[in-house]
Amino acid sequence: MPDSRVAAARRLLPQPYELWPHPDWAAVHMKRGDVVAATAKPLNHLIPAYGMSLVSPAWPDPALAGREAAARWSALRTVFAPTAAPRSRLQALARYDVRWILATPAQAKTFDRLPGVGEVEHGPQGTVLFRVETGRRG
Repeated sequence: MPDSRVAAARRLLPQPYELWPHPDWAAVHMKRGDVVAATAKPLNHLIPAYGMSLVSPAWPDPALAGREAAARWSALRTVFAPTAAPRSRLQALARYDVRWILATPAQAKTFDRLPGVGEVEHGPQGTVLFRVETGRRG
């Protein structure tokens, strides 16, 4: 369910308003605080408005020290790199306790056979939501 602030802001906009595809379809599966791996704009810009966190922020975050920001970007690149070893990708997901992956159609192909990662739903423009069942969650 979208954050009430997002819903309220949408009501103020002229209808129909669909400048960017909204991640409502994916957010219904997630809980506040869940960590999401996403690189595709605009989804990685919109997901935080629904209460989820990103592995690496879509916008510069002064709260993240330089090394931590670089480590998070490196992990995100590893997760989405089709040539990265599955073990490396799973370690990157586990390090940040990633629960969800939002992927473009081209990126989605890299998650087809990754253990512990399963397709949940398709969204606008072929975007795919994957649930991650690996990591440190208890």
